[in-house]
Amino acid sequence: MLDLQKRDYDILQCCYEQKFLLLGHVERFFFTGCATQNARQRVLELEKSGLLRIQTSPVFGRKKILRLTQDGKGLSLSQTDHKLPYLKTLDTKTLSHDAFVTTVRLRLSELWDGIWIPELALKGHEYADIPDGVFLFNSGKKVLVEIENSLKGKSRYRELFLKLEKLKIFFCLYVATEDYVFNSLKRLIEVYPKNIPLGLISLKHLETKSPIVFTKKGDVNLFSRRSF
Repeated sequence: MLDLQKRDYDILQCCYEQKFLLLGHVERFFFTGCATQNARQRVLELEKSGLLRIQTSPVFGRKKILRLTQDGKGLSLSQTDHKLPYLKTLDTKTLSHDAFVTTVRLRLSELWDGIWIPELALKGHEYADIPDGVFLFNSGKKVLVEIENSLKGKSRYRELFLKLEKLKIFFCLYVATEDYVFNSLKRLIEVYPKNIPLGLISLKHLETKSPIVFTKKGDVNLFSRRSF
């Protein structure tokens, strides 16, 4: 029987809440500063123990996808406040986007002390159709996080921005995975006449040491503090 460590529980919980992890997520965010072989060896041990299963998808080529087994899911339920549907098969149409969401979640977790609420746990909330997840801080403040891997129509963004204004949220952070998406969204935010707490950052900038968020009122260092 494998002697599970806190890191193992964290991996299983994240895999449950995000539906899957890539091996690269585990190597980068759970074994920071360690040789990649250490991460791969631990994943194989978790697989051998019947908690994880490893698969591939044409979407990711040879990259390894990690999913929970029934035993892994059962163990994860004891570590999370969210009881989520766990799909037997992944939707290949959203697989790339979902992987970006997990990357953003884990990167923001390096910068903030908030608790991540995954999209699947937001069903029924008044803002459920806006974010891919929410960071909840001890103060009760929430930062809505939306990953943009492609562009929506202008009317759709205006609709979402109007909804954000009515919700009177603390902040909504858009993360663009491509330069053209960032540039187009930036132009929309610049001309949108409403006063809403909305910011934009590119994923590649978020991954730098000192990421700065663009807002209509000017650049903001949203990561100068770990909590709000």
